Amino acid sequence: MSRSPDIGIPGWWEGVRCLRNIHGECEVRNQSTDTNSDIAHSNQTVLNRDDSVNNPIPCPIDEIQTNTTIGHLPADFTFINNPRRKCECSDGTTKSVNFLVGIVSQASRFEFRAALRDSWANESLLNHLSARAVFLVGAPQTQEIQNQLNKESEQYDDVIQGNFKESYRYLTLKTIMFFRWVYIYCSHVNYIIKSQDDAFVNVKRLDSLMETLPKTSLYFGNVLLRGAVNRDKCSRDYTSFEAYPYDMFPIYNLGAFYILSGDVASAGYEYISSRNTGYVPSEDAYIGIIMSKLGVVAKHSNRIYVDAAVVELPCIYINNIAVHKSTPSLILEYWAFIEKMQLFDDVSEYMNSLCRKGTK
Repeated sequence: MSRSPDIGIPGWWEGVRCLRNIHGECEVRNQSTDTNSDIAHSNQTVLNRDDSVNNPIPCPIDEIQTNTTIGHLPADFTFINNPRRKCECSDGTTKSVNFLVGIVSQASRFEFRAALRDSWANESLLNHLSARAVFLVGAPQTQEIQNQLNKESEQYDDVIQGNFKESYRYLTLKTIMFFRWVYIYCSHVNYIIKSQDDAFVNVKRLDSLMETLPKTSLYFGNVLLRGAVNRDKCSRDYTSFEAYPYDMFPIYNLGAFYILSGDVASAGYEYISSRNTGYVPSEDAYIGIIMSKLGVVAKHSNRIYVDAAVVELPCIYINNIAVHKSTPSLILEYWAFIEKMQLFDDVSEYMNSLCRKGTK
């Protein structure tokens, strides 16, 4: 089957709909060709049903799945951008790095990365905490974006870029790439943290938390108790029976923010790189599968706030370790609130005032 030229383009799924014809086969329809609504789209589907049966358009999942079946990085994988010395200290070792944050991003999301560098992921703060942060991206559609990304990488030295295309379906590859990078370039780190560029991390609360966490066998986050496996070939979360034969995933931590001890991260990469694990595009579920194979139990925190909508309450940002989802402007705004907290003698009253402000 030939590969669609659009597979892997950021945002490709926007404006595209998959439907099933009367034979149950997947078809793709572009919403821009519809008239006004879902109802109009449904009517068009009925009117054109004979054409869709005779000339079915394959669901893009079928295209992608043939290229990511083994559950680890492809044989021709390379780092396009690689901050190989990010974890090195003045003596050339990585032994004093306490935690490393891998932030999943898209190559084109320059504004999100800039907001994080100006807030919780700023280099001076992280160095003070013996921590580092890197951004995990794939290959963009255009050379123009790649050129901008190269300049960004040269300036900040914090972009880990793989040579696979940007796509929601490749989120799992970004995390595996992160594991690989840690295994090669930051093997002595105490903890790794996987996060996203639309997540706000209260690094000051995080630093206090890290002092209480065990240094081994740790898989810590916001636990989902056994999510259902998606078998709909028209879904971007589709997982084949060949990749994972069960109806439910094991317990796993949601992908917006979770913490692994260094030994678990290393064991995870060794397991992934030496086996045909099967490819699961739901990155957090995939890591949960690997953790279950290693016998590492997911531990839950109620201080990791995960929501489907943008969060705008200031006190949520202040009271939690991590908040998902957010925007560049909100990240900068609420980071400023946290910075101001240091100026108040009565911090609790300041926090209460922010919570009252957020509920008006």
